[in-house]
Amino acid sequence: MTMDEELLNDNRFLQLSQTRQSEIVARRCRGVQQLIRGAQSRKVAVRIAEDACSQFAGECQSEIVQNALMQRVRQMVEKFWGK
Repeated sequence: MTMDEELLNDNRFLQLSQTRQSEIVARRCRGVQQLIRGAQSRKVAVRIAEDACSQFAGECQSEIVQNALMQRVRQMVEKFWGK
């Protein structure tokens, strides 16, 4: 993440375009998607997703960004491992 992204708060994030919001979340999710896809089981994939979200929550003060990341990571788990 860039310094600019680390300093995002909810108000600042909402002022960004939807494309830019998506880019920030997507950039953070790139490595996580590979880990989820390569997990040995759905249970492991869920743990990877939870760990990624927890780590991100410690780095980002915006609840909106955190929630967007959580939603995206859950979608990845469902995409590769089902519901």
